[in-house]
Amino acid sequence: MDKLKFLKRFEDTKAYRQLSSEELKLYIFLLMCADGIEIKGAIDSRLLRKIMGRKLNLDNLKMIASNLERYGLVDIVIPEDGKELCFILHEIKDESV
Repeated sequence: MDKLKFLKRFEDTKAYRQLSSEELKLYIFLLMCADGIEIKGAIDSRLLRKIMGRKLNLDNLKMIASNLERYGLVDIVIPEDGKELCFILHEIKDESV
């Protein structure tokens, strides 16, 4: 997966223009951690909190995840035990543009 090419394509989407800086930060972080499109990935919650900052709490994370999912960019599963966030990055669809 050419992540730079993927990111450049994402820059042309409606989602890119409408997402908040926190939503963009999480999406780009997920992109960097992804092994590919439609492949399940996981991130340790401690690393996620370090990247996203101290303001990140469960409610904020759920809201950010919901907005990314609304655009069809990614599916995110937030664990109840708080150990590992799982995600699947999706191909950018033309209707996102």
